[in-house]
Amino acid sequence: KNGRCFFNSHRDALAKHPMEVIGKQLREQMLWKNDSNLDNASN
Repeated sequence: KNGRCFFNSHRDALAKHPMEVIGKQLREQMLWKNDSNLDNASN
């Protein structure tokens, strides 16, 4: 309990790092995001 405030604030700060923001955007564009169309998209 003692370090939870620090941990949560640190985790929030890391989630806003530019590399994490860009990584999230790139992962949303990946083919495996929509598994139902994976075979059609790769052929």
